[in-house]
Amino acid sequence: MYGSLKDSRGRTATQDVDEWLLTPAHETELSNLRATAADKAAKGDKKEALAALNLATGAVQHETYMAGVLNFYWNMCGLAAVHFANLQTIVARISPPQHVQDAAVNMIAARVAKDLQQAMAAAPAEQINDMERLKNGRHDLLQALNEARGRYATQLSQQQRAQTPEELTYPSDTPCAPAVPRTSGKEHPAFAADNASPESFYPDSSRRAEYEGSVTVKAWVSAHGCAEKVAVYTSSGIAELDQAAIRWAQQAHFQPAERDHEAVDDTLTFVVKFVLGPEQ
Repeated sequence: MYGSLKDSRGRTATQDVDEWLLTPAHETELSNLRATAADKAAKGDKKEALAALNLATGAVQHETYMAGVLNFYWNMCGLAAVHFANLQTIVARISPPQHVQDAAVNMIAARVAKDLQQAMAAAPAEQINDMERLKNGRHDLLQALNEARGRYATQLSQQQRAQTPEELTYPSDTPCAPAVPRTSGKEHPAFAADNASPESFYPDSSRRAEYEGSVTVKAWVSAHGCAEKVAVYTSSGIAELDQAAIRWAQQAHFQPAERDHEAVDDTLTFVVKFVLGPEQ
């Protein structure tokens, strides 16, 4: 199901399955245990038949464990490949085009591949700890990929701003509320206290892909405390996260800037973060 995808070892899922799952030796072992159980049962030796069946059950359970480990590992590799492809797309847009270079990603990928080999060779008493180590490695790898994408996306955004200073803006999609009763008391706008969490704008598809990111947004806040238009100042590198940040900013409530004791129009630049919870 993972096709020609290769991991940091240069191996495919098919190669791992052929090496570890239902090998000829394992199949022979199960066949012999099945035959022994049938023979002992036919001779009325229920104790020995049950012993052979218990050994077979243990062998099947171990195969099931190994299949679960491989599926977990290669699912992670497939997800990481999607992240990496997205990262390469961003890097290719930087002028001059660059190659993805991230020592942390490479180091963690190599570490998780070693953890896989340890988990596949684990004795039953070690399996829980080895799977926990694999899960931690998966989290670390995807986090490193998210962070790398954020760095390159920031570099690309800076380059694009230098080339095209005029931002692509989005007008408010809802009518502005009545003027707020108070200003920020500062020379720049501030957020009001009743804003929804960006969490409620997190796209489901980004959650499934385990994309995290920070979007720097620029808002043009009127003297009435309304964001009349907003723009992505620094991209997260994920278009739908950028758009989610825009949607959040469009409905946010602000306190306007104040100068000479009067509310005035001004801009506010802020960061909208999308971070997965621990259950992810």
